[in-house]
Amino acid sequence: VSMLVGMDTPQGSEIVPNSKELDRMEGYVNVPFFYPQRFIRNANGKVVADRSFNTKAMADAYIRKQGYEPSQMPDVDYEWDPAKPDGLTVRLPGGKTVTTLVTNRVQQSPGPGRLTTVERAQQFRDSVEQGKATQTITKWLWKNDAILAGPATDDLQLIATQQVTEYLAPNSQVIELLKTLGQPVAQFSYRIALKRLEPGAVPQSGVGRRVEKV
Repeated sequence: VSMLVGMDTPQGSEIVPNSKELDRMEGYVNVPFFYPQRFIRNANGKVVADRSFNTKAMADAYIRKQGYEPSQMPDVDYEWDPAKPDGLTVRLPGGKTVTTLVTNRVQQSPGPGRLTTVERAQQFRDSVEQGKATQTITKWLWKNDAILAGPATDDLQLIATQQVTEYLAPNSQVIELLKTLGQPVAQFSYRIALKRLEPGAVPQSGVGRRVEKV
């Protein structure tokens, strides 16, 4: 489950790339979204997040928030190579594309049952002129390693807070880039909880009721 608990545009919404999306996201604040996430071991022996599956699963939950089923929507193509897991291209109806490329990744373990990850990426829509840079800081917490590695249970096994910060991409319009002086143009705060599913279990996909107090 993932829930947006706060958002801010420190330099005004007008300068945010695809600012119309902000109006939509305001309606998602304190609304829990349920969707599965998958991790796989690639040919290099590394465990990586399945970005194509995970992105589609999240999109399906948002589609259900609008009152539709994913099968009612036009097909979307997700291009991702597990051997090169840092890149994802989403081909939308009408020939539009959204490409995301992770450029830097850092992780630290500040103590038992804790993990902090930092991921920096660039995202472009249709062309390199329409883009943004992001930094995602996620702070994970779990009870103990036995629960994390154990069988599926009803207990939440991983919880996290996440801060997503957006910047104008380096190749944005020069005037707009100078206005921001390298400062964030949008910030989003999330709370996340993960649990392991039993083999064959059907994961939830959709939304819950708005939470009044977080």
